[in-house]
Amino acid sequence: MNKIYMILERIEQLLLSNKTTFTVAEFSAYSGLSKSAIHKLTQRKRIRYSRPNGKLIYISKEAADAYLQSNPVIPDADIEKMAIDYTINNPRKRWDAA
Repeated sequence: MNKIYMILERIEQLLLSNKTTFTVAEFSAYSGLSKSAIHKLTQRKRIRYSRPNGKLIYISKEAADAYLQSNPVIPDADIEKMAIDYTINNPRKRWDAA
């Protein structure tokens, strides 16, 4: 019986990934954030949302994905590569004492 519930949850997740607009409950399931955290995000205007009738909150998938992918962390290897590229492309000018 547990296996059936797990399969149903996976089907629900797949269906959610095909939606273009989420309610707060659907966005909670999609993102893993709690409903109260989502309400705080909307109150603080940290995520784009709409209220067509003034009550229910709808979040587009584009806005949801943009929020979830915001503030990325750059791995150390990429930072080192960027530093090496910078030092190669911007050689240090030496001032010789005359």
